[in-house]
Amino acid sequence: VQCGTAWDFEAPTVLDGCNGTNVTVTILDTFTNAPLCGQTFSSTRTWQATDSCGNSNFCSQTITVVDTTPPQITCPPDMIVSEAPRSNGSAAVTFPLPQVIDACDNAPQLISSVPSGHVFPLGTNNVTWTAIDACGNSNSCNFTIWVIPYRLFVVTNTDDAGPGSLRQALVDGNYAPDENLILFNLPGPGPHV
Repeated sequence: VQCGTAWDFEAPTVLDGCNGTNVTVTILDTFTNAPLCGQTFSSTRTWQATDSCGNSNFCSQTITVVDTTPPQITCPPDMIVSEAPRSNGSAAVTFPLPQVIDACDNAPQLISSVPSGHVFPLGTNNVTWTAIDACGNSNSCNFTIWVIPYRLFVVTNTDDAGPGSLRQALVDGNYAPDENLILFNLPGPGPHV
């Protein structure tokens, strides 16, 4: 059975050629093995059936509880941060742990592709969290950290939108949690509109 699923032993079916249904069934023992991994294990129950003439027979049932379900993991939301300190090309970012739920392991191992507090370069950076339970089942999630530069250049054009436009610089600046400096470096003689 899958870990986290309710289970119980099934009572044996007893037939006797001479005594019909006049048979006594008793549980001799129930033995549970040490944990296999996490909260998984196997358990064996042995029954004895005895008829009214004292003849008896035995049977056993073993139930193994397994864990094949990976943890559920939810990453923190995407983050937008400002370059810090200004004009150094990066930012050190502290980010929270993901939320993890596992039916059979109360504390799955968490591994991040980069540690919290890592120095991220300008632009969009991907972070992957992986949760691994005690039985080796794993699941991952991703989120992004966008580091917005302090200096937002409008380099190549006077277009109304898109890369290199004043509008894009303003959009990026509005996303940044800190102030920004927009520098114009348009080719050709002015004035530019």
